[in-house]
Amino acid sequence: MTADVSVDNALERMERISFQGRNLGIARRIWEKMLGSDATIFMGTAGALSAGGMRMTIAHLIEHRYIDCLVSTGANLYHDLHETRGHRHFIGSPQLDDAALAAERIDRVYDTLASEDQFCKNDEWIAAFVLKLERRAYTSREFLYKLGEYLWTETGNRGILTAAYLAKVPIFCPAIADSSIGMGLSQARHRDQTAGFCDVIGDIIESANIVIRKPSTATIVLGGG
Repeated sequence: MTADVSVDNALERMERISFQGRNLGIARRIWEKMLGSDATIFMGTAGALSAGGMRMTIAHLIEHRYIDCLVSTGANLYHDLHETRGHRHFIGSPQLDDAALAAERIDRVYDTLASEDQFCKNDEWIAAFVLKLERRAYTSREFLYKLGEYLWTETGNRGILTAAYLAKVPIFCPAIADSSIGMGLSQARHRDQTAGFCDVIGDIIESANIVIRKPSTATIVLGGG
């Protein structure tokens, strides 16, 4: 109890200091207010959060139902899938020679590195999964739920997609085509013209219905602009 009180006091004091410390203290108080309310909590994730090492923090929030719905870029979900499948990201530098990296088939996300060959294998893995699905259009929420289920069945590893599947937390990815998940979908379509269809208008209807069912909502946005 003493430790908890000490942490609470420290975080409260953060609101009285400057710059991002103050913002963090205020954000913590607002988030606690969200959790104590009957609001549906949406989280938006952009930027290179998964590649930058934050994926398990997001998975933790999903597992413990600190959020009710995730809206994410495809990149964050793809880099999550990459690590859930047992691959890794590595610390590099933004000053590295990109031509030299390309010659070694290494991709760079600012100061983070990953294997191009492993990314290609991910794309193939996604395509093979898509070809197992019933031939119809899926909203991104439907598709990502099934992807999380398949990923959990294959690996048994924790991550954003698998946590959302297990906790029944919906994930929407409005620009799913603008990511390497989209590359996997396109490879499936290349092999079978009836595969890999996403219903982006269905996404709008499904996400709007979440709000309609419980109009009290709250939003947390991490990363990006």
